[in-house]
Amino acid sequence: MELKDIGEFGLIKRLTKNITLYKERVIVGVGDDVAVVKTEAEKYLLLTCDILIEGTHFTKETITPYQLGKKVVAINVSDIAAKGGIPKQALISIGLPKDTKVVYVDEIYGGIKEQSKKFNIDIVGGNTALSKDKIFIDLFLVGEIKPDLLLLRSGAKPDDKILVTGNLGDSSAGLKIIENQDLKLEDIKFEKKYKTKLKQAHLSPNPRLLESRIIAKSNFANSMMDISDGLSSDLAKICEASNVGAIIWEEKIPVSKETLAFAKSIGKSPFNFALHGGEDYELLFTIPKENVEIIIKKIQRETKTKVTEIGEIKDRKFGIKIVKTNGEMTPLNTYGWNHFKT
Repeated sequence: MELKDIGEFGLIKRLTKNITLYKERVIVGVGDDVAVVKTEAEKYLLLTCDILIEGTHFTKETITPYQLGKKVVAINVSDIAAKGGIPKQALISIGLPKDTKVVYVDEIYGGIKEQSKKFNIDIVGGNTALSKDKIFIDLFLVGEIKPDLLLLRSGAKPDDKILVTGNLGDSSAGLKIIENQDLKLEDIKFEKKYKTKLKQAHLSPNPRLLESRIIAKSNFANSMMDISDGLSSDLAKICEASNVGAIIWEEKIPVSKETLAFAKSIGKSPFNFALHGGEDYELLFTIPKENVEIIIKKIQRETKTKVTEIGEIKDRKFGIKIVKTNGEMTPLNTYGWNHFKT
């Protein structure tokens, strides 16, 4: 058996089996966006880390070092936002080949410092190491939250409505343009400004920290996570953690005019990008139906961010299904980013 046979999530389950947790301290361990730890203070600690590896997550040709630095902070902030928390301190480990230009590293840290300043994060330590031939950046982020505001994947309840912030699919459409996989973009009648916006969605994600705080403080939502692996995959994670099913309507999934135009230009369905693309870093949350309009109006009024109701939580026996634009209801294929899987 090889890693490609079990995939990222199979490996995680294998490695974390029979781990001992001291339950008086650990509120949530492996299996959510962050770990949640109780201390002597009034607030819980939120702990998360995420890594960007050259050749897997980026290439030097497709992202600037400044953008790379900003992105590694943003994707970690998104995990803290997924719980309704506030990011506080960061430690950064970076591996570098010995022939890396010093100015390249300076620019990475320029992006890290700029993004950390934006979210009031203190950089308090880390590590540097020699890497044989690839750059990697691993950021460990500490956040905090009041216990009564904490939102997990495991709280969704039947009849909850399923909501998302922003548009879905822009990042994966942008990655398609960046990588230019089997595309003759010069032959596609697609506006340059559209290409730029989609590429920026992938290269410079915007974590929904303010929106997540509004959701958490409302005490309306029952569950929440960020969309990093794709809507289909991440909705399945909420359903598994909450022991529920779900139904979503394809026509309700928010897709930008840029992704719609790009998908049409290459003869693809825009919903493939929106459902399975990943790296949108939008929020996916569930909420009782009586509070839907209240939270939508509050978020839009205070942040100008669009919020869309796309479905409903069902009993587990229902499974996870999607109603296509033609009215056909089918099981939702849960594709998405999965390390190691072929």
